Amino acid sequence: MKAITFTRYGSPDLLQLEEIPTPTPKEDEVSVKVRASSINSWDWEFQSSETLPSRLLLGFFKPRKAKRKLGCNVSGVVESIGQSVSRFKVGDEVFGDLWDNFEGFAESACCCWFTPASQRHQYQSEHVHFGFLHFSPEKRSFDPRPIVHATD
Repeated sequence: MKAITFTRYGSPDLLQLEEIPTPTPKEDEVSVKVRASSINSWDWEFQSSETLPSRLLLGFFKPRKAKRKLGCNVSGVVESIGQSVSRFKVGDEVFGDLWDNFEGFAESACCCWFTPASQRHQYQSEHVHFGFLHFSPEKRSFDPRPIVHATD
């Protein structure tokens, strides 16, 4: 699959589009075909890695191989599930935060944190929590136009 990756810290022009293996969900994971993703402060901080905590987490001189992908906010469709997953099924529309499993700037991503099916939310930025995957409200089409959300 195609994914945006980085092998060195620095400016956005160091990002690269490359072919990487498609992730396979583990027993407690869901694989999501990414239809939309957003850039947030985590992506910028990890890619630029100007702070000591980022370097300690990702790799001091360059990002470790497992940490070379960006994108934690995703929206998409469940394409496969692990054996112990019962809250989602193939074809469910979902959105959420991948937290430590950054793969949102790729064609597919895996996530292993879930919320119960009864906790459906209208999409608002305050409803996307660390490491949670939610059902998308109702059936909606994916609009390719960018959405800009800013706060002061």
